Amino acid sequence: MAGDSLIGVHAPDFPLGLSWVRSQELSLAGLRGKIIFIDFWTYSCVNCIRTLPCLKKWYEAYKDKGLVIIGIHTPEFQFEKDPENVRRAVEGFGINYPVVLDPDFLVWNLYANHWWPRHLLIDGEGKIIYDHIGEGAYEETGDAIKKALGVGTSDARAVLHSKESPKICYPMTPELYLGYERGYIGNPSGFKRDTVVGYKDTDKDHKQNTVYLHGSWMVSREYLEHARGSLDDYLLLNFLGTEVNIVAEKIGGAGSLLILLDGRKLPPLTVSHPQMLNLVKRKDAGSAFLKLIPREAGIRLYTFTFGGCVE
Repeated sequence: MAGDSLIGVHAPDFPLGLSWVRSQELSLAGLRGKIIFIDFWTYSCVNCIRTLPCLKKWYEAYKDKGLVIIGIHTPEFQFEKDPENVRRAVEGFGINYPVVLDPDFLVWNLYANHWWPRHLLIDGEGKIIYDHIGEGAYEETGDAIKKALGVGTSDARAVLHSKESPKICYPMTPELYLGYERGYIGNPSGFKRDTVVGYKDTDKDHKQNTVYLHGSWMVSREYLEHARGSLDDYLLLNFLGTEVNIVAEKIGGAGSLLILLDGRKLPPLTVSHPQMLNLVKRKDAGSAFLKLIPREAGIRLYTFTFGGCVE
């Protein structure tokens, strides 16, 4: 990662004409003298979502001391290009700092970025002085903000980030994309692209970290879509981890997913506008079978993400 660091680089300014949420159009030139924290994120990314509580705390603690936080919302999926979806997410997450919409990756490319999330700190002269990729390092990042602002640890509001709670982390299933562009299924027939197909789950030894389909589904570039109203259809996954999340939506209203964990029924999940939803949280990180049964046609499933840590 060291070779990719932007520390010492003069931060490129934002292109004109982009849409902003929670703010009028801003420029780095117009904010000269401020300490600027940039967050590259996208609203259905679980790693981005996990960082938001700290960002919101830093903003509330230091906004009157010269800190400006700007979220650069660069989409991973097509639905994240929709301004209304982003505005709904910003409101739902309780984000009060400015967010600029970057649907065409203009800002992303200016910074030669490749990661969600990525956090950059820019000093009053426009130079990048801190660069962190991914989750974590909250204490380190908070210290960098305080140093840049010249805020001492005796300031009551500055002592907002406590030391990160110790965690035990176990092996977990990697992120699993469900469209044919980046995903695959364990069914011997494989994907049939962009057409409704009756899949059959005939495997008796379901491989770990592999999705199996049964019933009527259409596989698109980014997602699986359930194609009929039938409780006979399902998605099966043998996974590792303490947490399972799904990015999902329902076309034309709301629908529901029935969830079984090792055959035990969990509360059903309501699916409507596209977002990340939690399916499973548990203390055990061992192997388990997850079965999702969509009740209606038009439920789209984009990607599974997992967690493997417990405090």
